[in-house]
Amino acid sequence: MDLVAIQHLGKKDLFEQMKTITVEKGDIELGLWTFEDNKLTTGTYNVQEIPIQDVVKLQKNEVIGKKYYVTFELGSTQSFVATMKEKTYLAIYDSFVKLGNNPISTVLLLKRKSKKNVVWSVLGVLFLVGIFSGSGSDSRPEECDFLSDDKLSTRAWNKEYKSCSSDYLNIDANIVGSSGAPNNIAYYYQKGQAWLVLNMNAPNNTKRSFDKLVSSAKTLSLKSTGLELPTEIAEAVKDHSKLPLSMANGKHRWKLVKEQWPSGNGYELKFYLYDL
Repeated sequence: MDLVAIQHLGKKDLFEQMKTITVEKGDIELGLWTFEDNKLTTGTYNVQEIPIQDVVKLQKNEVIGKKYYVTFELGSTQSFVATMKEKTYLAIYDSFVKLGNNPISTVLLLKRKSKKNVVWSVLGVLFLVGIFSGSGSDSRPEECDFLSDDKLSTRAWNKEYKSCSSDYLNIDANIVGSSGAPNNIAYYYQKGQAWLVLNMNAPNNTKRSFDKLVSSAKTLSLKSTGLELPTEIAEAVKDHSKLPLSMANGKHRWKLVKEQWPSGNGYELKFYLYDL
């Protein structure tokens, strides 16, 4: 946009024409980023940039209202979830496809090898290197690997946030909901709390999805506490009239909640397990 055009626009109009995303969670700085010239940028003095060709996976998870929820993956150790408007998503989608990759709802082979994925920063690069190169004092806990045999292996241990998380595992990848995504499940661990998130993008496809959540929850309970998953929790995965459901034995708490998406296109089931 040239200077003459900018002078004829108010601040509100200028902001409306900008393509922005809001990073909600993940391994990069949270908050507002702009998308322009095939890269994501944030900061005024401490400028950080992510060239779109450094994104190796792009997945639209859900559309709630007018917000698109999109997962970006920069490699084996960096990923984040951002919300954005449709026009911004389409612009990023177009840039992503043109630069040799494909957005995914299932894991696809990349058309090219990505170059080393780095979040470039004028002043912040040393900070990021510290997080991901192992400068923290905490070692990766065994909890991060509890569900490796369930195909929910986690990525690198994030020492800054004391957390690890798996990629989303698609369930019946050929059965998708209105968002174009199938049901999927992911495993998270942070600071003594473990949880599973089952996204019901195709809410009518329940059996294999519910079975997977129960199976992984049973494994997690046994490995975390040495105890079987409470029968009431397993039953509530299929009978949602009992939700939210929380059970404790004095040492541990098992909790199952349901979050209905405002769009009406699906919902989440979240299973939590933590020490008291």
